[in-house]
Amino acid sequence: MRIGSNPLKKKPQLEPYKRHRIIIPVFIGADHEYFAQSTETLKLCLRSLYATIDLNHVSVTVINNNSISAVDEILAPYVKSGQIDRYIRNQTNRGKPDAVAGEILATYESFVTLTDCDVLFYQGWMRTLEDVFCAHRGVGAVSPFPAPNHQFYHTGTTWLSALATFRARVGNYVAENDLNEFLESIAKPVDFFPKSVRAKQFAYKSKTATSLIGCGHFVVMFRRFVFNKMVYTPKLAGASNGEQDIDAMSEKAGFLRLSTPTYHVYHLGNVVEDWMEGAVREVESSEQVPLVDETNFAKAERNSRPIVGFIPKLVRKICLRGIKMGSKLIRR
Repeated sequence: MRIGSNPLKKKPQLEPYKRHRIIIPVFIGADHEYFAQSTETLKLCLRSLYATIDLNHVSVTVINNNSISAVDEILAPYVKSGQIDRYIRNQTNRGKPDAVAGEILATYESFVTLTDCDVLFYQGWMRTLEDVFCAHRGVGAVSPFPAPNHQFYHTGTTWLSALATFRARVGNYVAENDLNEFLESIAKPVDFFPKSVRAKQFAYKSKTATSLIGCGHFVVMFRRFVFNKMVYTPKLAGASNGEQDIDAMSEKAGFLRLSTPTYHVYHLGNVVEDWMEGAVREVESSEQVPLVDETNFAKAERNSRPIVGFIPKLVRKICLRGIKMGSKLIRR
């Protein structure tokens, strides 16, 4: 039976959605040395995240993929205070791609950022990404760190747009030390980035910004619009296996994939180092960088594809193969 009337029926308008939705999948398991210090890096990650974002414009989702109970204890104060706007706790570890894909489709904010749970965020990282969306028409995805190894990864639209509008550039945009520090953080050898990639990167230049072609994925901001036609098949895959389907959506929708030439985030990994606490404290004590004003943000929100984004996807893919082959001559 029902008694009375639901009071929400008389409330004409609920709270509006914010600009951004950040989605953080978390899995920290038990009884394995890999996860021995992961709760500590998670704490550092959350501290730096909340020191750098404006909760007036940003909502945060955390997906707990059946982690150990210590993770629930770490997250509980953030949930209670409302800093975690949406908390999902799966009783089974569904892996990163499956957990994230479902939450993307439940997102209504204009921009959705996917991030790992072992990231150090520097002040201004989110403003920098908004600036990229404002500077170039038709951006679908941006990472706040250079991705020279992904310059031909789902970037057919980006390359064709850069060449057609004479915005393609080649040069040395990324500092050598920055690349080395990043590779060290993910336990990759120095030669993971070939000499040719280190010496020359490809960029997309507009009147107000120069961004690198290609986009990484341990932190990436997407235009929510690119997922409007996403049909996702569950991968039942752990870690990052299966992320390709999510990465590919901005290219499928005919939008650009770009990255910043400098690092605005850092990969903490699963081992706590002496410098990390000091770095997080410095972030916490620094003034927060404001997001772009409403006028410029309205420009960034426009879901207008570059003209080449209307070319059939297969044609863009074939063109990308030819461009990749030609790039080898430039990098010699």
